[in-house]
Amino acid sequence: MNLNPATIVELANRLNPDELDALKYRLSIAAISEMENTFDCSLDAVKIERFNSVLHCLATIQPFAHRVQDYGIAYIGRPSFISDEVLLSLQDEAVRFRSNARVNGKQFISPVDTPNCCTECEKLEASSELHDFVTSVAGPCLQSYVSNYLYYDTKGQCSEPHVDNAFTAITVMLCLRHDSAESVKSSSSVSYWPDKPRLSYNLNPGELSIFFGTCALHGRTPVRDGEIVNSLLISFRPKLQE
Repeated sequence: MNLNPATIVELANRLNPDELDALKYRLSIAAISEMENTFDCSLDAVKIERFNSVLHCLATIQPFAHRVQDYGIAYIGRPSFISDEVLLSLQDEAVRFRSNARVNGKQFISPVDTPNCCTECEKLEASSELHDFVTSVAGPCLQSYVSNYLYYDTKGQCSEPHVDNAFTAITVMLCLRHDSAESVKSSSSVSYWPDKPRLSYNLNPGELSIFFGTCALHGRTPVRDGEIVNSLLISFRPKLQE
């Protein structure tokens, strides 16, 4: 049965934040159930229609939905404050944190939360340059103080399609490394948007994407033998009008 986005938005407007998060999660599961496999959209017309109906709902139920552009992506590129020096310091730090990484789904993750906020990624997280830049492309936001190094360095590791929670609604994903034994990189970031084909994209080291992960189904396709991807994720959340 197809969903009516207008009806779902009307329901969402009556929910508290926890209930809205639960609704968003149920919608994401409904969308995933209509896919052909883990990452590919179905070719069946009925499934495609249902899939797009759910994606419309995910894209519109949040109170900040008017800010969100196609695929939930606000920016892709390399801002000036990600200098070669900053990039190198984050790459070195990611290598040091790799031994602390734990399995999270089908990826390795190393959360960074130190008492004195003295790490390179925490300095970037707290910087006015980053906050002001995120605000300029995604609207007024608040720091969530959530930073994670992600590692995909074993064949098959990936991030299956999902949506993020309200506390990490806006994600800054900075590419630190993407090596491949092949000339063409196999793994890519993916995002899904209603009535559009799946978007697949890769970032070069130093480039970042800023996206509303709570509004768009997204993930990373599997790495293959000899392929390594390291990223830094820094989270923000939209600041709503009082």
